[in-house]
Amino acid sequence: MKSVRRTWKAATQPLGLLVAAALLVAPALAVLNGEPARAQATSTTPASFGYPWAHAPAVSVTDYDWGYRTCPRSDPGCMRIVGTRDGVRYGESDPWGYYLRNCTSYVAWQLAQDGVPARYFNFASYELGNANQWLADARSPRWGLPTGSMPQVGAVAVSVSVDHVMFVTGIESSGKITVQEYNYSSPGNGDIQTNSPSALGISGYIYYEHYESSNPGSGGSLL
Repeated sequence: MKSVRRTWKAATQPLGLLVAAALLVAPALAVLNGEPARAQATSTTPASFGYPWAHAPAVSVTDYDWGYRTCPRSDPGCMRIVGTRDGVRYGESDPWGYYLRNCTSYVAWQLAQDGVPARYFNFASYELGNANQWLADARSPRWGLPTGSMPQVGAVAVSVSVDHVMFVTGIESSGKITVQEYNYSSPGNGDIQTNSPSALGISGYIYYEHYESSNPGSGGSLL
């Protein structure tokens, strides 16, 4: 897989509440995007699923980069990660330090919507923060999150070989699972897949049900 390395920049604007919750010491270089490597999905119609950066302007679709010249109200910390193309400077970060419209950013947002505290998925500040690192990061002493090989609704499915993370939304008696994801069948967009875990290339699952707050959704507000 091609990896995109960028130098982290200090934020140039005040960060929102979610950003403050997610700010940790970041490495000088970070890889924060998960890039698609498979070609077919059950649904190929782009969907937003309510993801607030679904319409962030494209900077370079071939590099999986989307960003804003001026941070919107919904993400005043988008300048935490910046890129420059054709002399124009873009802010490309969500409140947790992941690239906008990438699989990692979508899953982080979905977990926040479910009330999972950011400290349990803010892998962006640890080592590489890339999609294929999530399973190892979750198992590390720093987080010690429960992981396993059995799918659960609400779990994060990780594909190490594909460099991808997905959110499990359904399990069929046939053994197939349904996942919602971003930046897979259509660059920078969401889609839904139903297939066997092996066909999806899933290496394992991270279970978050014990880390949800008593008020689901309280961690997801961006305004």
